[in-house]
Amino acid sequence: MKSLTEILSGLPVNAVLREHVGILKEAAEKMQKEAIEFKERILNLEKENKHLKEELAKYSETEQMIKYKGALFLKKSDGTFEDVVYCPKCHNATFSFEPSVFPFSCEACNWYSPFKGHELPRILDELKKSV
Repeated sequence: MKSLTEILSGLPVNAVLREHVGILKEAAEKMQKEAIEFKERILNLEKENKHLKEELAKYSETEQMIKYKGALFLKKSDGTFEDVVYCPKCHNATFSFEPSVFPFSCEACNWYSPFKGHELPRILDELKKSV
């Protein structure tokens, strides 16, 4: 198939039309260059997307947040749980100022656990048995 330039080269055209053909040719070359750049960018984004999906799959297989007794607990890849209570609202680690008296609390959102700090070992045992 002949290019636009080859087709028009055989025709008698005035200077204005030749200039327009030149502009169109430049625009076509620019679009072709951009198309190549976009294809490269798409390939890079697809590679990055694949990598991120693999990382996400690894994360979801190894560690998982479990909601129990109104709080979140992190299940590790070996099946045990971290002895940390996480806030169900903002997923931050919480603390109990005086475990025998106070529940766990989240500084970020002022959430309080429905259980006191000294109950954590019993709750972790229950959680381990229930999952």
